[in-house]
Amino acid sequence: MCASCGAELPRRSTRDGLWDRLAATVLPPEDSPGALVLGGRTLVWMALALWGLHFLAMDPATNAAGRSFLHHVNLTFHEAGHVLFRPFGRFLTVLGGSLFQVLVPLVVAAAFLVRRHPFGVSVGLWWAGQSLIDVAPYIHDARRMTLPLLGGGTGQDRPGSHDWNNLLRWTGLLEWDHAIAMAAHLLGSALLLGTLLWGAFALWRGWRAPDGARGPYPT
Repeated sequence: MCASCGAELPRRSTRDGLWDRLAATVLPPEDSPGALVLGGRTLVWMALALWGLHFLAMDPATNAAGRSFLHHVNLTFHEAGHVLFRPFGRFLTVLGGSLFQVLVPLVVAAAFLVRRHPFGVSVGLWWAGQSLIDVAPYIHDARRMTLPLLGGGTGQDRPGSHDWNNLLRWTGLLEWDHAIAMAAHLLGSALLLGTLLWGAFALWRGWRAPDGARGPYPT
């Protein structure tokens, strides 16, 4: 019985050690940058919060997201995704546009996570949430195909050129385009709100640290 207990201890210790490392990576550390850096990050958070409220209020039935500056940033990665996923077949080539524009901010968030910069993670995930909100109107347009496409015209003018009409038609889900668009919008909104809370918590932890404890984040 003692031998059995002895065998369990290393596993428990390993599990606890992994949890501690994960918590130390994801949760903001007690140490923080100086007041100037924290002040700058606070201003960034306030700007993202105000901008985020603007995106949350958007209706996927409209193309309000398409008139945002960030839409043009997302569009660059969207088009790159079609090229990057081309070796994996037609379905993934078409899906790759929307997929890649969401994956890029997730990669940014992961890079900050590895560097143990919780506030940077929150910014990357905020962008991922916004990118999902940006995709939602394109999904909503799958049946009517009236949104202007890159290169001119609409899906009605250029048969087979509308990504989400193709994707939902191939999968037999075309009649669910509005529901799927709303799901993407809600998921993006939840991610955006959650990361704002995370960013606020990271800033709060930084500001409450004693002045003498303020220093660079662990590397």
